[in-house]
Amino acid sequence: MRKFLVVLSLFSILSSVAFAQRKKPKVAPRNTIFALLNDGKTLEPIAFIKSGKLMELGEEASGENSKTFAKNHYKPKTSYNVIFGGKTVGTASVKKDFVGSDCAANQAEVSLISKTCVHLPSTRL
Repeated sequence: MRKFLVVLSLFSILSSVAFAQRKKPKVAPRNTIFALLNDGKTLEPIAFIKSGKLMELGEEASGENSKTFAKNHYKPKTSYNVIFGGKTVGTASVKKDFVGSDCAANQAEVSLISKTCVHLPSTRL
């Protein structure tokens, strides 16, 4: 009986250690629509997409939740497609988040890589 209790307690300890070492499942970032600001240098969320419908950001992307939002969306080198006129025209790659700032905590600095080069006609005045 004593051996049984020793084996049972060892099993209990080992299973609790294994359970504690399990990582929390990662929460996938929501489908988010961003706006490019400041000549394509800054990214800011404007809406979520859920079940094919636009949803307001609410508190999830602002205030105290900015750190969690940035952790899920603004990892350095994360790339987002830039869509204009219904076509992908480039990529925005995250450089850093602005979590510590007062007014832009849910924004990030990005580098913009364009697939196409837009040439505007020159005009003479």
